[in-house]
Amino acid sequence: MKQKKILLVLLIALIIFASFAYYEYQKITAVEKLDVQIAELQASNFTLSGFTLEIRLDVHNPNSIDVTVGRFSASASANGIKLASINNPEPISIPKAGTIQQTTQARINYLNVGIAVWQAIKDKNVAWRVQGTYELELPFGIKYPYAFDVQRTWSPSQK
Repeated sequence: MKQKKILLVLLIALIIFASFAYYEYQKITAVEKLDVQIAELQASNFTLSGFTLEIRLDVHNPNSIDVTVGRFSASASANGIKLASINNPEPISIPKAGTIQQTTQARINYLNVGIAVWQAIKDKNVAWRVQGTYELELPFGIKYPYAFDVQRTWSPSQK
């Protein structure tokens, strides 16, 4: 009888742990379904060497659970020339079936932009690349890292 009780308690604990693990797995897969769109770009703080580009993003969460991501950092380049670094160390919470607006800033150097434009004219195409990482925050202080690498090429012959 005592063995059955122990087995029952272990089975209940296993079911609770499995449910918890499945819920956290849903959070991990939910991040992949987030829809991020650029809503607005605004330049400010012009100096002799560069300017600040403010980027407002609309982030839509189509999932049935809330998602929180944090420690976002990315690097944007054109034709292999780094144009900007973007960092947002604060966590971003996106409610289920909701949309939030997130604003971040990037410092743009005129020299790098000029070199990228010159390279684009010379090569008659632009290879855009945005590489970065962000973390999904899980319970107990666990951080699940994501890396992304978005690449697009544009040439005058494309519409």
